[in-house]
Amino acid sequence: MQDTLDRLPSALSFLPDGIKTPLTRIYISASESYLVTPPAQLVCLSIIGLNAVVFLAWKIPRLEPAMRRFWMHWPVGGNHRVVTLATAIFSHQSLPHFAFNSLALYSFGSAAYACLAHPEREYYDGTSVILPSSTTAYHFLAFFLTAGLFSSLASHLSTVLVRLPRLLRDLSSPARVSSISALAANQAVLPSLGASG
Repeated sequence: MQDTLDRLPSALSFLPDGIKTPLTRIYISASESYLVTPPAQLVCLSIIGLNAVVFLAWKIPRLEPAMRRFWMHWPVGGNHRVVTLATAIFSHQSLPHFAFNSLALYSFGSAAYACLAHPEREYYDGTSVILPSSTTAYHFLAFFLTAGLFSSLASHLSTVLVRLPRLLRDLSSPARVSSISALAANQAVLPSLGASG
């Protein structure tokens, strides 16, 4: 970071001093914030940053077909890409969905990271040893991805094994179809945007 700070004045030399000085101060302030942020929060903020990029990509109309194809999991329908079970973990279409998931990740993710940071192995004789690890970030990312894949798979299976048969049963019996149940049945097979969507 010091190297970047040393090169910053020459990189910003084309700007007037009234702009160069505030930009340098912003860089210093951001660098100090980064250096004092605990690793648990940095990992969570990195995932939230990736989620934000995907969220903003949803807002670009030109990208919507690709986003639907590669970032939304359709348990029933034409899109049978297995990779969408993983990509849907990072995908949020609505602002409340993105905001609440980010808040939950930031608060609970930091706690989960802290739990993974100090793994203990207990032996049969009652002694325990803290296992050394170079970084907990990889363990946390593996935990995050595994939990997200499990949730996506559970959502997929519940749609295919429970909700779809119920929809087909309701639609095959005209006497049972009302406008309310037809609407509910239609909502039962919507695509999934990750574990909570």
